Amino acid sequence: MPEKDDLVVVFAGSVFDATLAKNLLESVQIEAFLQDEQMGRLIPFYLSAMSAGAVKVAVRPADAEEARIVLSATDESLTAEAGTWTCPGCGEAIEAQFGACWNCQTPRPEKNP
Repeated sequence: MPEKDDLVVVFAGSVFDATLAKNLLESVQIEAFLQDEQMGRLIPFYLSAMSAGAVKVAVRPADAEEARIVLSATDESLTAEAGTWTCPGCGEAIEAQFGACWNCQTPRPEKNP
């Protein structure tokens, strides 16, 4: 596995949702890694507010854009929790009422028509 600093987070969610996202990426030949999986199982509230986005899926920088495209095509089925969205800038799970990421200030993306 590459060093954590060499990876880009493309999804954040529960252990279950992150595993689904990882498997989806690997099904299209994008190597993906789970970050914070053990802590996300044991004490997810320690990693993120309300446990949303506790486990992250990361890929190599060269695969990040393609991985985001693959995951956005399945946006509804991979939502971390009802009422949350994943920041395209940093991968943080954000509650639905917010229009921008609290972590990196990236605006919430509009849904595809």
